[in-house]
Amino acid sequence: MYRNLRSALDLLSTVLVIGAAGAVLWRVVVTPNSPPGAAPAVEDVRNLKIEAGVARGVKGTGTLALIEFSDYECPFCA
Repeated sequence: MYRNLRSALDLLSTVLVIGAAGAVLWRVVVTPNSPPGAAPAVEDVRNLKIEAGVARGVKGTGTLALIEFSDYECPFCA
């Protein structure tokens, strides 16, 4: 009796793991977040003006400013 119950539980857990893996693959492969060929939304910043007083860590003087934007939720940028 115990052996049959254990076999049934082993089979059930195997089926559940395979089902979960299939659901993850379906979500990743078949239903992506954006439709294929769609370009991501990009804000036009060609005429963006940033005041000089906002900059921190200024080194030297010059006519060119390099401003770095980073994402603090990114583990590499934090």
